Parts: sequence; structure tokens; C-alpha cells
Amino acid sequence: EDVYPFSTPQQQTRFEVLTTQLRCLVCQNQNIAESNAPLAADLRDQIYQHIIHGQSDQQIVDYLVARYGDFILYRPPFN
Repeated sequence: EDVYPFSTPQQQTRFEVLTTQLRCLVCQNQNIAESNAPLAADLRDQIYQHIIHGQSDQQIVDYLVARYGDFILYRPPFN
């Protein structure tokens, strides 16, 4: 299990929410919080780094969507 040392409980909560709202691109039917795929672990690490560097949830989601496309979202927008 991954251990991420956050400085505030709010950061921990943000991490938990974000990782449950984003899809594992390998598993496709799991969020990245539940997935054991190496890519999901990398995405969790990226989210952690973005949070501790002060980025907002929207900035993090926008970054991941720009990099991986709307499919990373569990509820992608209808286009």
C-alpha cells in the first residue's frame, strides 16, 4: 500500500477524492485508488506531487486530461 505523508488532513482528503474520480487507463473498470497497475501507482504519485506543490484539484484534473484525454475521467463530458 502506498503511503503519502500529507501536511494537512485536507490534502489527504483531496488526494482520496481525486484518486477515486479518475479511471485507471490499464484496468479501465477501476479507479486509480483501487488499481494495482503500475500506471495507477504512477498517477497516484503525480497527484500527490501536484497537491503538495499547491495545485488546485481543477489544475490537477486539467493536467491529467490534457495528458491522457477525457477517458481518464470516470464521468467524462459528453462531446
